[in-house]
Amino acid sequence: MTDQNHSLMFSKGRGVTSLGNRVLKIVPSKQTGPTSNPKITTGVNRKNLSESSIRIIATPTPTAINTFFYIQRIGYYETVPPFSRNAPGLDAYNIFFTVAGTGTFKYMGEEYVQRKGDIVWFDCKKKYSIAALDKGWSYYWLQFNGNSARGYYKEYTKRGDNFTNVSSELNTYRSIFERLIELSQATSIRREILVNDALVHMMTILLENRVDSSLTLNSVPEYIRETVDYLNWHYTDKTPLTELASNVGVSKFHLSRSFKRYVGVTIGQYVMANRLRYARDLLKYTDKPIRQVAQMCGIPQPSHFTAMFKEAEGVTPLSYRKHWEETGYYETEEPTP
Repeated sequence: MTDQNHSLMFSKGRGVTSLGNRVLKIVPSKQTGPTSNPKITTGVNRKNLSESSIRIIATPTPTAINTFFYIQRIGYYETVPPFSRNAPGLDAYNIFFTVAGTGTFKYMGEEYVQRKGDIVWFDCKKKYSIAALDKGWSYYWLQFNGNSARGYYKEYTKRGDNFTNVSSELNTYRSIFERLIELSQATSIRREILVNDALVHMMTILLENRVDSSLTLNSVPEYIRETVDYLNWHYTDKTPLTELASNVGVSKFHLSRSFKRYVGVTIGQYVMANRLRYARDLLKYTDKPIRQVAQMCGIPQPSHFTAMFKEAEGVTPLSYRKHWEETGYYETEEPTP
């Protein structure tokens, strides 16, 4: 079968079809890869890769694109030095999971060493490159997207880096990747639903790995609860940190450090998130001018408001409003802060 032939082959012990997948090449089902028979490779650049390396290119349905998290590409690579790859910017998110050996990852001007148990989750719109540092660098990789992917990614990277070591849960993540590879080859109409479930599960446990395991709902001090409650009702006000701290009886430095530890974001980030939440409601359900919306949210400079809104939502306030106007949904009562 040539790379131009997209037809599907069926014969005993080999050949795979997968709903919506573009199968460019089918290889014998000899058990050499990380998954059970059969294996698919779709135009893999075999230079400096072992025969166990696989890649699957998936074409999601419109339902998956509009509703679920969905896979664009997924694979498992066993590299042979000198292995390296340079990737163009793409509208997607990638997760790399090293299971053996050592490689390097260059991203946004920094270079990082990847060892067994390391996971890197990054935005593909920013170009990156990878290379093997020794023989046998092996990793699973996943390119995916979805309506909420940006939000999950921002939550994952809010502490300022893209990396997590999951050595203590190596088999858990390996099983998830193998499950995703298996699902990417399935013919069931439930495939995309199950893919979504597996992706959400992986992202959830990745986020859990970024949180201090000693923190529980019952461990949050009362003064933090009081501060959160106050900010939930007064986020449109400009309340100085010294006043917030005085209200709950601690120093401003202690409040600032403790708030970030227990809530997960700074006080300023928490206030801004509430302001933008209120802004979204005002844009959806009222026809107030953008300048007035900004003022009502506690951001008096319209240009600053627009910049903050676009950074958070990916579109300008005006574009956001137009999208919601096109849905024909409206409410007669003005939203409250």
